[in-house]
Amino acid sequence: MGKICLKCGYERRDTDVAPDYECPRCQRVYAKVEAAARWVEGQDAAVSPASPAAQEAPARDKTADEALRRERAEQEARDRERAAAEALAREKVAQEARAREQAAREEMVRRRAAEEALARERAEEEARAKERAAQDAVARERAEDEARARERAARAVLVRQQDAREALARQAARESALARERAAKEALALRERAVREAFGMAKAARQELAATETAARHVLAELDAARTAHAAREDAAREAVALARQDVVTGEQALREALAQVETARGAVAAEEAAAHEALASATEELRAMENAARQALAQMEAARAALGSKEDAVREVLALARQDLLGAEGAAREALVRMETTRSALASIEAGASEALALARQDLMAKEGEAREALALLETARNGLAAKEEAAREAVAEQKAALRLSAKAVGDGAPT
Repeated sequence: MGKICLKCGYERRDTDVAPDYECPRCQRVYAKVEAAARWVEGQDAAVSPASPAAQEAPARDKTADEALRRERAEQEARDRERAAAEALAREKVAQEARAREQAAREEMVRRRAAEEALARERAEEEARAKERAAQDAVARERAEDEARARERAARAVLVRQQDAREALARQAARESALARERAAKEALALRERAVREAFGMAKAARQELAATETAARHVLAELDAARTAHAAREDAAREAVALARQDVVTGEQALREALAQVETARGAVAAEEAAAHEALASATEELRAMENAARQALAQMEAARAALGSKEDAVREVLALARQDLLGAEGAAREALVRMETTRSALASIEAGASEALALARQDLMAKEGEAREALALLETARNGLAAKEEAAREAVAEQKAALRLSAKAVGDGAPT
């Protein structure tokens, strides 16, 4: 909160530029106004109605009022002077601003005039430059026309000189084009023959591959037949082994029965030995017969074992032979497959070579056809040029003949009669 003046009641602000000890409105010093206020308060406290000074108070109040009125009048006069000075200052500032604005406008007008003058000068210089460039272009065109005329004359002379050379060159080009065309046809024929031979080789390789595949199929069929025969042999061998085992089991059973009968007989003999000495001989003979039968059964069993061993050996030989046949058939089949793969790779390489040869032949043929067409085009162009030159030569000869006729006629007309 700012300081309040006791004289005019103005509250000081932060934006005021007057000194801190002075009021911005009435320019009174704060300390003097406060001292006068304190003195007045002291006088008011000191004066009472009963004192003699109370009688002099009205005179002093009038004097103080008059002093305050004079001071207020002076303050108002100072305020009016200050307002007038501020108005004059504002008017001066406004006049200065108007003067500066007028000067700025005049400066802008002068700049615009200078820029317009500079633009006119530049336009005039550009027009002069364009005019000079046009004159130079006309001069250059004239010089170029003269140079073109001289060049045309020189070219005409050169064309006349090169007519014979071009005719010879055209003839040589015709001969070379014909020779290239013949060579191209011969090369094409040779490549066609090579391609046909390659296709023949490919066909032969395919036929050989088909034959190899047929042989491989036969070998595979033989391998299947051998496997079937081997399986049948194994089944027969297994059946023979089973039968031999059954024979051995039957012989063992018979032997066991014979031994059981011998034991039974011995028991009967031992039991009845005391009672039947007479039957001893017959029992002995029966025992011998049974022993002979047992021996025969043992012999049969040994024979059956030998037969079984021989049959097992035969079966093993048959299995070995079948395995050898199977291995041989598998080897033959593998060799046939290897030959078939080799033949296929050879056929693929032959086909690739034939395709490459055919592609190269086509490329060479197209290139030679293009060269032949270019040579024919050049030949046609040369023919057209030669025809045009022949026509021009004929016209020139006709013109020379006409000129000679006219000159001869003029000579004949001018000769004395």
